[in-house]
Amino acid sequence: SRVANFGWISSSPLLSKRLLHDIGSKYNPDWVFLGLDMSDFHDDLKYRSVLERKGLMASLDYIPITLLSLRKITSRSDFLHQQLFGYPGRRFFISDRPLSNSKKFFQETMKHINDIYQFTKNKLKARFALFIFPRAYQYSKGSTPNNWEKKEYEEMGEFSLEPFKYFENLKQSQNHYPIFSLLPNFEDSVVFPTTFDDDPHWNESGNEIAAEAINKIFKDRLNK
Repeated sequence: SRVANFGWISSSPLLSKRLLHDIGSKYNPDWVFLGLDMSDFHDDLKYRSVLERKGLMASLDYIPITLLSLRKITSRSDFLHQQLFGYPGRRFFISDRPLSNSKKFFQETMKHINDIYQFTKNKLKARFALFIFPRAYQYSKGSTPNNWEKKEYEEMGEFSLEPFKYFENLKQSQNHYPIFSLLPNFEDSVVFPTTFDDDPHWNESGNEIAAEAINKIFKDRLNK
């Protein structure tokens, strides 16, 4: 099977959708895999505001440093950032509060995911699968001792698993495409650490856990 892999980091469903629309047909895939990271929800909102150039972002081409500095400063206050830019300032807001307080912001990302599914099905005539990637702060403590973004979340915090509750509920309510959480694979692993010393992204061991999990899912459940 030919697989278009959108499990790459530092992207988001919005950017993956644009890329798939632009070049997806060239690769004639049988499958499109989308890996969803915990930062993607905030990134989708941010990238959309940049692309649409609405509100304050209309001045981005003229005063980029000022606007980006203002966004960084106001990110400490969800209320102020939301008043100015239209979405919460904290990058991992989806996992620092009850799901009821963040659920409405999931719709932005879900729209892009559903668009990817529809494009995959109708244009590429291929199959689609969604994989939910956990961050280390959701399954372990102390994995990245010199973490540059450690102020962004609480390790194993009270609401850290709220996004997984959302997708577990979604699995029960829709049957258009399969959804797989990789959280259990990391929770059950004895490997430590799964991230770099000073970078919260997966190291070689973390990527190996994810790759083996996806490979097993594909062989056991998808490639039939």
